[in-house]
Formats: sequence, C-alpha cells, structure tokens
Amino acid sequence: MKRNSVMLGRSRNHSGVWQTTLAAGAAWAMLSMHAHAADVLPGAYTALPADKNVFQLFYTHTERNKQYVDGHSRPIAARVDSDIFQLRYHHFMEMGGYIVNPNIIIPYGQLEGKRDLSAFGKSEGLGDVVLNATIWLHNDPKARTYFGITPYLFLPTGEYDNKERLNLGENRWKFALQGGYTTAISDNILFDLTGDVTVYGKNNDFGAASAKLEQDESYQVQTYLRYKFSPSFEANIGLSHVWGGETEINGVKQRNELRTTKYLVGAAYFFRPTTQLLALFSRDTAVENGLKESGKLVVRFTQVF
Repeated sequence: MKRNSVMLGRSRNHSGVWQTTLAAGAAWAMLSMHAHAADVLPGAYTALPADKNVFQLFYTHTERNKQYVDGHSRPIAARVDSDIFQLRYHHFMEMGGYIVNPNIIIPYGQLEGKRDLSAFGKSEGLGDVVLNATIWLHNDPKARTYFGITPYLFLPTGEYDNKERLNLGENRWKFALQGGYTTAISDNILFDLTGDVTVYGKNNDFGAASAKLEQDESYQVQTYLRYKFSPSFEANIGLSHVWGGETEINGVKQRNELRTTKYLVGAAYFFRPTTQLLALFSRDTAVENGLKESGKLVVRFTQVF
C-alpha cells in the first residue's frame, strides 16, 4: 500500500457543545459531547481497497471561554473544558461494485465547568455510540478523486442525568447524512469538501423538570486544502460553518439558532505505509449562540491492517 493512500476519519465532533437558553425563565446551557454531528478530518473521503481493516484512536482536548447569545458575549467568565477519547474500527468491503466501510465509534471522556460556570460541575463516562458507513459512488485512486455518501446513526447510550448541566450523552437518537468529495488539484495539493444535515430525535427528560426538548435540523459545510511535502507528510488548512438547529422546550421556541464558523490547521505523518499520526487545531471565529471554542486539539492514531 502506498503511503499516501490512507487519510481516514470523521472525528464525530466528540467534544462539541450545544445550548438551549431561557429554560425555566433563566438563561442556561446544557452541554454534551456532540454539537455538530458530522465533523470530518482531512482526507476522510479517501477510500481504501476492499478487505482492509482500520483501527483508530482519537484524543480531543477542547477549551471554551465565552458564552454567546444572539451574537453577543455574555458578561461572565465562562469556561468549559473537555477531554474525550474515541475508539473507532472500520472494515472496508465491496458491495454491488462499490466500496463500503461500516464502522463503529465508541467515545469516553469528561466535561467540566470552570470559573463562573463551576456550578455546572463535572461529568465523566461513556458517550453516545455512533454507527456509520460510507459508500463510495466515485472511486478513482489513480486520479485521487473520490465521492461518497455517509449515513450516521447516534445511539442514546451515553451517560445522562437530567438534573445535570453537563452530560456525555444526549438521551436522544440522531441521524446525519453527509456527502464528501476529495480530488487532487495538482501533484502536491488536494481539496476536500463535505456537507451534511442532522435530524434530531426528542429528549423527553430534559432538565430538572423533565421537559420535552426538540431541535430543528442543523447543517454544516467543511472544506480543507492539503499540501503534500512528501508521500509521508502533509499539512492542511480548513474552514467549517454550521447553521440551524434551533431548540424548542415544551413547545416554546428558544431563538438559539446556531451560526458558528471556525478555522482548522494541522498536519499528518506516516511513520510506516500503514501507520499514521494526525494532529489538528481549530478555533471558532464567529459564534451566534452557545459557547465559543477558544481552542481544540485533535490527535489521531491510525493503523491499517
């Protein structure tokens, strides 16, 4: 296998935040591991040959230091940190002439409120398991051009307590559908583009009053440019924008639609043709509602066998 043939992995936004406001007459946030259901890493839509297996280990550290409502920063010293680990296993196979990779993601980690949000406390345990599979409708390794479709199913398996502000699980089902495209612009430059929509199930045990939480669909577009300095080393820059996802509590609209933009920069290196280490840093540049990520670092180890 060539060194440049493995650039896997959708990092299921394992350290995300989503917010509802004006619950029970007060502005407050409920935080979980998943905000934007289909975050991807560079090269995620590069297909591998059938019968390949991939094991991945992710670590993500995220710091959030400002809370926004309607585009304005609240006058508090907000701080929520998270440390999340994920195990992910892929199996590549051929079905009906197409490459498909069913895979499972199992997250574990912690969320902790600090400074003026220290009353949020700390949550630790398993997060919601994610099942997904990409089917590559266009797969041209020679031209380094790929297009795939990925459905994601989020299972309500994570740690959840309706009396807590911080939870690793969301106590609801979610479904996301994503399309991804990768192509070589030149010998050394590659371009990635993905877009997705997420549909949210109901949480009928939201908050201390066990309210009914509903959420509109949310959307995300992500793009990367990758530059290969050699067959084993590349650097990348990217942008992401999320919108939609307004929540509703017991039938009352919360007016907290998401509009979040962030930049990403990172690098990946193959120590061997089947062993890769990737690091990616990102920071929010604009937030309409929710907590602003002042910094997020993702480190991913990949082994192909």
